[in-house]
Amino acid sequence: MERYGMVAFYGTSPEEVASHAEALGRLYRLEVRYEPLPAVPSSVASLLGKETLFCLVERSACGYRKLLRYLYAVRKPFIIVPRGTSPEACRRVTLPVGYLAEERESVVWANFFRRRCPESSLELIVPRERDAGIAAMVANNVDFMENVLVKSGVVYRKSRVEKSFEKSLRELFRTNGGSMVLMMRRFRLFPFYIPYNLRLLRRYAHAPVMVIPRDDELYIPCH
Repeated sequence: MERYGMVAFYGTSPEEVASHAEALGRLYRLEVRYEPLPAVPSSVASLLGKETLFCLVERSACGYRKLLRYLYAVRKPFIIVPRGTSPEACRRVTLPVGYLAEERESVVWANFFRRRCPESSLELIVPRERDAGIAAMVANNVDFMENVLVKSGVVYRKSRVEKSFEKSLRELFRTNGGSMVLMMRRFRLFPFYIPYNLRLLRRYAHAPVMVIPRDDELYIPCH
């Protein structure tokens, strides 16, 4: 079994993230290392090793715009933990299926968590899009994700909701308190711009959320 690790960042004390960090480490057999949030967000990368899979930070460790600077400074996922949430949420993984091509990458993490901890659970949330083109994109992503999970022998649950992806994500953030949500870190052209899904996270999230950067090497740029 390969050795993997995670870095739990804190603002003033490791106790801010200790319960969730220890739960993730125990459930998914990860080595946990605690680090104070560096003053300069770009310094985060120097604190991550080759064994580091992702980072963890408490939602109120700093202002939200500065928090996003840490997220966008590295090519590693960040799990954002709202204050007061239960560590047990880390045992249950929820994956809302979007329509963008890079949304497919999130299934890699869902697959990892489910295989790493057989006692965990995984649920795909499939939205209903009115636009035929967007609906087809969602269907393609669902087919891709299910193909990966089935071939990996992963047991999962699929639920359909009568709402668009954005509305279903907002509703999930508002009502969910018992699972860890996976979502992609969307591209932003300007540092002051906050993508819509991250705005929803700031306003509504009441459970841990893993924000996953897309792997740009998988996409061919258009010229």
